[in-house]
Amino acid sequence: MATLIPLMLEVEPHALGGVLLKLKDLPGVKIHLDLDGAGPRPAKRIAKSVSRGNGHHPRTKKNPDAPSGKTIIITELMSGQKNLDHLKAKFAEHNLSSGNVSSTLHVLTQKGITEHIGSGLYRLSEKALKEFQQEAPPPSEALQLPAPVAPKVKRGDSIPFVLKGIAEGKTRLEMRRAGEPLGLTERMIDGALTRLKAKKLITAVEDVPGSFKLVPQKTPKSKQSQTKE
Repeated sequence: MATLIPLMLEVEPHALGGVLLKLKDLPGVKIHLDLDGAGPRPAKRIAKSVSRGNGHHPRTKKNPDAPSGKTIIITELMSGQKNLDHLKAKFAEHNLSSGNVSSTLHVLTQKGITEHIGSGLYRLSEKALKEFQQEAPPPSEALQLPAPVAPKVKRGDSIPFVLKGIAEGKTRLEMRRAGEPLGLTERMIDGALTRLKAKKLITAVEDVPGSFKLVPQKTPKSKQSQTKE
């Protein structure tokens, strides 16, 4: 069978009948009548012809979930202008006839969804592009992660943390910064320092604001005698 070349022909409603009568007797001509948007379809045969001509290709058993021709074209044009060869290849990937690309584009162009920009190139109209972009969720929302949950800490956890920080030579400010990711607030750090000073376990370093040092603890006499024995 010879290869058919798609030809788009626009006819005014009053001249449609005469044109069809002249074309049907011409050899090598196959008519796909597209009445999309022209009111009710007069007969089942015409309805089937329209479904073949507007890109809604019947689903095959091999690919029952294949998208419609309109969906394929709109999806591809969302990323920018495409030529006919590219769109025909996408139709073939979904087991749709590549011969329906031109008629599907014609329908979409009439509805103001696509635009023909010459040399076989098509793109989405500015209006359609804005509508489709508004329907899609913003990237910031789609990729938004839940806020991290701060670890639960107890008041007594600050004392071992502060003792360790003083042993490492950290200042009050450095311990505050190090404790923040762990859930230790400035108030907890300062409270621990106050309690440790009251128990005479630490003391402030002279001439170094915000610095502390551990106070050496005396060993009880009973323990000393046991050690000597």
